[in-house]
Amino acid sequence: MNGAKKMLSFDREDMTELERKLFLKDFAAVAEEYFETDGEPELKTERSENGFKMTITFSVRRIKAVKRPI
Repeated sequence: MNGAKKMLSFDREDMTELERKLFLKDFAAVAEEYFETDGEPELKTERSENGFKMTITFSVRRIKAVKRPI
């Protein structure tokens, strides 16, 4: 990544509240396909050398059996 593109990628410190809510809503929907979740997922954003480090934490009551696609 050249210097100008790298600077543009670091132009924001964090996601907006709307972006965060939409992402977590999408993530929760996908997680429900694989797990029986317990509560809402949490998202932590940290700066890293090459951009950001995103950590998603969520509690699971059980792991669902996944059926093999036909």
